[in-house]
Amino acid sequence: MKRFEDKGGALILAIVLTAFVSFGCVEGMVANDPPPGPYCNIYLSRDKGMVNKYFSARITYSSNFVSTPEYGYNGTLPAGLSLDSNTGQLSGVPTLAGFYNVRFYVRDLNRGTHDQPSGEKWWYYHDYELKLYDKMEDSDR
Repeated sequence: MKRFEDKGGALILAIVLTAFVSFGCVEGMVANDPPPGPYCNIYLSRDKGMVNKYFSARITYSSNFVSTPEYGYNGTLPAGLSLDSNTGQLSGVPTLAGFYNVRFYVRDLNRGTHDQPSGEKWWYYHDYELKLYDKMEDSDR
């Protein structure tokens, strides 16, 4: 019985399939297509801390729209913490342990936000749960 030996046929097939998937199935942007819509991804540098210990976190973002940020929040910040609306710095000494659901917002200070189809202006936001402990175990960090 003669053994089949593949002399590169599988490699050629892989290249052909990759080219088909890459070029044949994916539609690229055409020169006259409008640019993608405005976006803003929001990040919080830290969401865990301890009561009676200094806490500091910063809101950062990546965006194709926001260039001069203004920061805000909705919900209840833990007692002892405050947000600087100019820098996005969340800091202070929390006084009460617990889990706090807070929505952090970013918008462009000069331009506001882009208009929604409804005509309403809004901020970009992301929800976080701030976790403040009386004592932190290694598993909580």
